[in-house]
Amino acid sequence: MVSKSSQNNQKTQNMVSNELKIVIEFSAGAELLFDNIKKRDVTLPLSDEKWTVRKLLKWMRENILRERPELFIQGETV
Repeated sequence: MVSKSSQNNQKTQNMVSNELKIVIEFSAGAELLFDNIKKRDVTLPLSDEKWTVRKLLKWMRENILRERPELFIQGETV
């Protein structure tokens, strides 16, 4: 039998992490820019700053974009 305090500690450990795991899916040809991979499981580092779509797109451009960056982001526009 597992004690209630042990269960609570396990839940707390599972909730506290220094990374954010997400799934990114590409379609309509966008996967061609990302090594023809339609679905990616990525792990984003957590920091004091919140993750926004803008920050995610910049991270994608810097870390997983492989071809034709001008087709993905132009200035601040997708």
